[in-house]
Amino acid sequence: MSLKSFFRSPQVQGVLAVILSTYLDIALRTTRWRFENRAAADAAVASDTGIVACFWHGRIPLGPACREVLAKKPRKVMISLSPDGEFIARAMERLSFPAIRGSSARSADATLTVPSGSNPATSLSFTFRKLGRGNASA
Repeated sequence: MSLKSFFRSPQVQGVLAVILSTYLDIALRTTRWRFENRAAADAAVASDTGIVACFWHGRIPLGPACREVLAKKPRKVMISLSPDGEFIARAMERLSFPAIRGSSARSADATLTVPSGSNPATSLSFTFRKLGRGNASA
């Protein structure tokens, strides 16, 4: 078994997700945070409309720092379907950010899996076709 396949095994990824989520939870709870423009965020969270907060790749672990602000809104994190994404998805789930799993390639269709409750069998999957020129109605 190669080192890569060892770290991608479900059992090892589960253990690593616990370690990462525990570390992030401790680090985020013991860090002094200063929210700038908090009033605008509070107003958006208090409204009846949805909001989207974006954290790109390496910034995803900072999402849980916003738990206090987003406490009253349902929240999800979009993570790729890659094996590395599985590890991050497990860690974020433990930090109250369930994952929406999706993947695409520049020339391929995009697939998005939306969890529906705690049972993976009730998840919904959507495929979005990339439209070329002249296919606007497709």
